[in-house]
Amino acid sequence: MECKNCGDKPACIPFFDHENTMMHYNMANKRMLIALICVCVTFVLTIIVFVTGYTAREKNWLDTLQKTGVTDGVHEQSD
Repeated sequence: MECKNCGDKPACIPFFDHENTMMHYNMANKRMLIALICVCVTFVLTIIVFVTGYTAREKNWLDTLQKTGVTDGVHEQSD
């Protein structure tokens, strides 16, 4: 069997070894794609959790300020 790039020289490795290696690389690429998708989904879920928690804490803080009579976020002190 001759190598396409080498011309008359014989192939460096047998055809079936090459196909076997390519199959394993293909499987490894699929696993890495699944891992990348899992990391991205985890990152998005983490952001959602933190933003939701921050929004709830901010709402509680604004409700507390409204109940205590502070207007516009500024507490006016008497002279």
